[in-house]
Amino acid sequence: MFDLLLFLFRFGAVAVLYLFLWQALKIMVRDLEIPQPQAQGLFLKKGFYLVVLEPGKSSLQRRQKFYLSPDITIGRDPQNHVVIEDPYVSSQHALITCREGRWCITDLNSTNGTYVNGKRVQENEPLNHGDMVRIGTVIFKVGWEE
Repeated sequence: MFDLLLFLFRFGAVAVLYLFLWQALKIMVRDLEIPQPQAQGLFLKKGFYLVVLEPGKSSLQRRQKFYLSPDITIGRDPQNHVVIEDPYVSSQHALITCREGRWCITDLNSTNGTYVNGKRVQENEPLNHGDMVRIGTVIFKVGWEE
């Protein structure tokens, strides 16, 4: 009888341990999911996007995607559509527009500039799939999904 109780106790302890590990694994997987932006309903679910390659000194996460619509402002100020909390980003840093089917980025006279493929942007620099955009210490890659 004592052996049966000991067996049941051991079995129960192992079952509790596996249940604990299962719950911990579920929490870790949920925490690893990349959050999607929710700013002001201006983001589309497919199409043009920026994906974070290097978050630099910001609070953004690597591989975080921002699906965009035309006339999106980027900067440190919370009123922007894409907010980058980085000391090298101006409060109103850049503007992404789409005119006549052409996506462009414009630097809004930021202190540290906006760069596309290593070249400083002046105004209405065209954006293409695969371009690298640097704003402050953050590096984005431009993408497009059908």
